[in-house]
Amino acid sequence: MIELAKKSLTIDDILTATGAELIIGARSATFSGLSIDSRTIRPKELFWTLKGERFDSHAFVGEVMSRGAAGAVVGLDFTLPAGDWPKEGVLIRVKDRLWALQETARYLRQQYSAVPLVAITGSNGKTTTKEMLASILTCKGRVLKTEGNRNNLIGLPLTLCGLSDEVKAVVLELGMNAFGEIARLTQICQPDVGLITNIGPAHIEFFGSLEKISQAKGELYDQMKPEAVAIINLDDPYCLKLASRRRRIITFGLTEGADLRGENIRQEEMKTSFTLRTGAERVEITIPLIGRVNVYNALAAAAAARALRIPLSHIRRGLEQVVLPPMRMMRLAGPNGSIIMNDAYNANPASMCSAIDTLIQSKKGEGRAILVLGDMLELGADAERFHRQIGRLVAHNSIDFLFTCGPLAHWIAEEALANGMDKNCIFSDLSHNQIAETLKTLLAPNDRVLVKGSRGARMEMVVNLLIDGR
Repeated sequence: MIELAKKSLTIDDILTATGAELIIGARSATFSGLSIDSRTIRPKELFWTLKGERFDSHAFVGEVMSRGAAGAVVGLDFTLPAGDWPKEGVLIRVKDRLWALQETARYLRQQYSAVPLVAITGSNGKTTTKEMLASILTCKGRVLKTEGNRNNLIGLPLTLCGLSDEVKAVVLELGMNAFGEIARLTQICQPDVGLITNIGPAHIEFFGSLEKISQAKGELYDQMKPEAVAIINLDDPYCLKLASRRRRIITFGLTEGADLRGENIRQEEMKTSFTLRTGAERVEITIPLIGRVNVYNALAAAAAARALRIPLSHIRRGLEQVVLPPMRMMRLAGPNGSIIMNDAYNANPASMCSAIDTLIQSKKGEGRAILVLGDMLELGADAERFHRQIGRLVAHNSIDFLFTCGPLAHWIAEEALANGMDKNCIFSDLSHNQIAETLKTLLAPNDRVLVKGSRGARMEMVVNLLIDGR
């Protein structure tokens, strides 16, 4: 559900944007928000029906109207349910329901074109960078941002429909599983600043190669308006190649020549400090996150903020106060004085490598480094190769114990063993419960346990079992 504020989306906006037909009700009718979910819709909200492969929410219009919905947006094949239509209820008919939702969002964005909007895509770090930038931009007032996984052709328009006079900045994630998705999302949101965090093998099952992933991500730069600013990761060769597509760019990275450069990185217990340099200016920043990868995310957010002329003092404050959603390198107290690093929200080869590096860097003095890894999904024909690469990385670094869960993660354990890791330190092909029970007897004070896997692996179940059973 998307709540609306005063002077925000109206029935008239929807009709103007889509050429829709108002079947029942008045153009002046009001509603408090949009919802596509009949289960959670609240009174006075407008129900926007959609059709999927296995459902058509036309079937729920009568139900939501009986519970006080303000009205419904339906397709051409909709049939009025039996019984009286509510007196104040609105019924809007459109040719294509998803297209109409997208066009409504695009129209509303045009009405609020003066509100700065940053679009973020990339293989890793989208959510962290988005949260960092949103935290920075609170200095301007209310920030509208992507919540949860609403970064697709349904979720992004729904988020944009929250634009109102109260919103002072917008930060959106752009996700993709196919060519053309980033292009369409960019056309809808019309960003002032576009940022690609990095380009790696996430979703390679759908694209086949890094070059094609780069091509798909590059649709962001291709579709931005001429005056928009592109934020370029100077340390990523694929991102660097895309820089030639834009006239106005700002670069970030750790190497010499970046417009915003991170220097003197220091890893502390569960935070990271670094020097942010831009031109002749320098500022010391301490973020409440660990890992070199989060320095990159912070630099990316800072570069986007600079494109919007945000002072370094506000950038520093926003970065130091950022709070991330769950399961993104969360530090938790584990059994027997151990430390759990819950990074179970998702995984791909690049983010897995970064997380392992962060675990190793966090290991100081007493305590052991323990890996609990699940499958990395959506890797297609390259799945075995990428899992084996992780196995070699594990074997060649200071990892004390390795646990794997899932048929693909088996290759991690197999390759770690083949590359010299002690077989007595490898526990493969275990269930979530078996891993948790084994760890409860193994863990000692100051041990650090990194838990990571793709969303479908549900590795947070191991964390929950460990925390609940302390």
